[in-house]
Amino acid sequence: MTNVVIAQEEIETTGYDLYLKTNDNLYFSNHSDGISKAHTCSNIRLSFDINSLRISTIYFNGCDSLVLGDLSFLGFPEKISPISLNTGKYYAAEIIEYELVDRSYRVYHRIKWSPISQIQNLNIGSSTTGVHTAVELVGYAWHGFVPYWRYCQLEPDYPDCPQ
Repeated sequence: MTNVVIAQEEIETTGYDLYLKTNDNLYFSNHSDGISKAHTCSNIRLSFDINSLRISTIYFNGCDSLVLGDLSFLGFPEKISPISLNTGKYYAAEIIEYELVDRSYRVYHRIKWSPISQIQNLNIGSSTTGVHTAVELVGYAWHGFVPYWRYCQLEPDYPDCPQ
């Protein structure tokens, strides 16, 4: 129910600068010399209804130090996709897991989600648009924080499970 003008003022007071405005989106960044401030999300997008000027979706991108367990107050996932999960009707997050390979980190694609899984992107908003609809249509059932092998037993058609 928040008006986009009020939301813009709130975001700008926390150190984000508006860098792009389209018909129904405002894009903000907190980059300073190309480097995001620590322990934040580097970019925020506000999507809003053109007629009412009410916020429909808030999208946080490039998040640092945001973990899945911190979002548990939103509820537990109903469905997941290979990179996203959906809790209730108003939330989707891209999960990024890393593993150490040859002294450098790479994205770990197997299901290893836990309360300490890092969240790269967070999308809060309408259950009828964007990633929310995609997860609902093609997602797989969430079975809690189970080990990878167990999830594959429960959902053998999940794309990353051995066939």
